[in-house]
Amino acid sequence: MNLSHKNNRIPICILILLVTFTFILPAAAHGVTKKKKKEITTPINVSTYGLEGYVTNEGLSKKEQKQGKKNIKLYWKRDGSHKLTHYIVYYVKNDADSYTEKNSKKVTKQSAVLTVSGKYYRIKVKPYYKKQPGKCGQSIQIRPKEKNITDISLNGNRFIMTRPSEVSFSHNGEQTKACDTSIKWSSSNDDVANVIDGRKSNTIRVFTYYPTKFSIIARAPSGIKKYFKATIIPLYPEKISIVPEKMYEKDVKTLSVNVSEAANRGITFSYASKYKKEFSKIASLSSSGKLKIKKTGKITVKAVAKGKYPYRESPASDTAKLYIYPQYPTSVKILDKKNNSIKKISLKKGKKTTLSPKVSEAKYMTLKWKSKDASIAKVDKNTGEITALKPGTTTITATAKSDKNKKAASANVDISVPAPPKPTKPPTSSSSNDKALKNMVKWAKAIAADDTYGYSMGLKRYSRYSKSNHNRYCHICNNTNSKDYDCASFVAAAVSHGYKLNGNICSQTGGCNSLYGLLKSYGWKDIGRIPPSQMKCGDIMINPHMHVEIFTGEMKNGFYLNVAAHDDYDGKSGDSTGRDISVSSNAWFLRHYTTVLRHY
Repeated sequence: MNLSHKNNRIPICILILLVTFTFILPAAAHGVTKKKKKEITTPINVSTYGLEGYVTNEGLSKKEQKQGKKNIKLYWKRDGSHKLTHYIVYYVKNDADSYTEKNSKKVTKQSAVLTVSGKYYRIKVKPYYKKQPGKCGQSIQIRPKEKNITDISLNGNRFIMTRPSEVSFSHNGEQTKACDTSIKWSSSNDDVANVIDGRKSNTIRVFTYYPTKFSIIARAPSGIKKYFKATIIPLYPEKISIVPEKMYEKDVKTLSVNVSEAANRGITFSYASKYKKEFSKIASLSSSGKLKIKKTGKITVKAVAKGKYPYRESPASDTAKLYIYPQYPTSVKILDKKNNSIKKISLKKGKKTTLSPKVSEAKYMTLKWKSKDASIAKVDKNTGEITALKPGTTTITATAKSDKNKKAASANVDISVPAPPKPTKPPTSSSSNDKALKNMVKWAKAIAADDTYGYSMGLKRYSRYSKSNHNRYCHICNNTNSKDYDCASFVAAAVSHGYKLNGNICSQTGGCNSLYGLLKSYGWKDIGRIPPSQMKCGDIMINPHMHVEIFTGEMKNGFYLNVAAHDDYDGKSGDSTGRDISVSSNAWFLRHYTTVLRHY
């Protein structure tokens, strides 16, 4: 039994050993040999485009040139958001070869120079971020030993459109004698027009009836790319309009028309046949628009574009009414500032004015001005400026240019130059108190001439007159040190000391309103607001709420004179300026006095 049991344990041990080698040994081997990490080579968001190449000897030594070497200068652009580390320029010597690392050049800027000696190269440029590639644009073909296209021009870039059709164009590619004349053509808007078989045909297929714009794009094998702005225009105008213009009798005019863009912009002019009789009396019109005008009137002309459209019922047209004006004006008016016609004006001696004429529409609208009596008022014959010279009346005439056989249109305006007012003798009266009133004026003028008398409104302004009270009162009657008056106290003093028929009222008056009531109580009568020409010496002009002055009856420079206390012009007692109390023109007070007081 023991032997038997021992024999049974041997297979079990062998099985355990096999399991141990199966699982433990591979684990140990993994710890010794590490698995290689896979490199990231996914494309990045960046691409190159606009690759162009030029063949040149620039930068080559004479030895290299004798060896037949050439430099290919390459330029390109990039697009995309990813940061780059470099570009790789790939080049192969024929179309059958593939791009490889062997035939490449690594650069970090957007240009490169390849020094080559072969006859043909196909080149592309790919961007990289480390080992992650971007996308490259179209490849180019360069033949260093032959001439390559360096420029492309289009012979005409406007196309006449009559219907959706095919329109051929030409370019200079065939005339360059370059080896790579296979230019690829395309359109910027295939919905409007496209190029049929872009490498073999110079024909544009047009899809639209209407004028439009797009670009024709040309690309040479060397990468040279040009954009040509193309315009499809209609065969006939879509819009026309007759240009408005003033016409005059006896003129010969060629009508002008604004015409929309078209290949055939021919216009025919005409007028309605039913108005032929009336039209022919006024003018004659040729189909080319030449208009010979006979006389004034109104005519209607029509302009029609040539041709018809498949999408229009009739050609474009326009009609216009033309007014034929006379060569010379038929009326002249003289207007005021409100554009009303005037026949006469008054102008003071020495003053100037320019009249405003209104002349009816005509070819020749100039006026000539003339004065009937230039000694009274002269006028500039060209401008119409009038100058008043002396009192009197004359007529100014504005005359328009006229046909020799017709009466000229004209307008007249009478100019009155008034004489200045003549000095008049002081008004006189048979009243027994005329002498007293003259004495009052004489006393007032004497005070005005004495500069020790000044103006005050009754304030204690002057510290040196410390004993004075109400220094506007008459110092003769009121024992004041001040010899100043205001307008009311001055008149009260003149009545008291010059007139002497009312006694002493110097102590009784206050302001102008008080003086007005006081004088009326002493027999002075309010005779209303009469003009100076009706006043007499000794009248008192008053505005009870403002001011009062004594009328002298005298005149100077055409104005009557008053004597009065006016204002404090020097800020001092007395009258150092001679203006505080003075004899002066009553021109200012004429606008302000309300009534006149007179004593009979």
